[in-house]
Amino acid sequence: MIKQLLIIGFISILTSCFAGTEKTKDIDLINEYYKAYNSKDYNTIEKLVTENIIVIEMNYQVLETKTAFIDLVQWGEVFNSNNKMGSIKEENGVYIVDEIQDSERIQFLYGQLLKAKTTFTVDNGKISKVNTDLIDFDPDKMSKGRNELLTWLKANHPDKVSNINQLNKLGGQTFKEAMTLFENK
Repeated sequence: MIKQLLIIGFISILTSCFAGTEKTKDIDLINEYYKAYNSKDYNTIEKLVTENIIVIEMNYQVLETKTAFIDLVQWGEVFNSNNKMGSIKEENGVYIVDEIQDSERIQFLYGQLLKAKTTFTVDNGKISKVNTDLIDFDPDKMSKGRNELLTWLKANHPDKVSNINQLNKLGGQTFKEAMTLFENK
């Protein structure tokens, strides 16, 4: 009986140590992701995410492939996007990060940093899902700025409208050029 209790106790200790190690590895993975994202290190990002990564923002599925994800990172690079990682906690097998988002696009359309709770799902040592919920976000304020830009663009530079919604480098460049034209009108 004592032998069985010792064996069960030993197995419990090993299991809890292994779970702690996995949690530490996952947190390190997420830290590495933020570092790679902010430095636009595409090679590292490609290694950190699954082939079928899902990105959700404000309950809207934005994309579901690694190729589309890299395109999105390149789009963000055009606007000098930067996501600052705050606290991180594990809850029910996912990792929740308090995040501050900033970019030239965010400043142009919203005029201030965005606060977010970003949830990461990690499967087999890779990020498989990123779900971002903005905190204290006023979608009408963001939409108003975007609508003003699009209305002005359609009237003054209709040639720029076709690529502006693409979440890739070309779409980002077109959007940034439209921002510059609008600011200098």
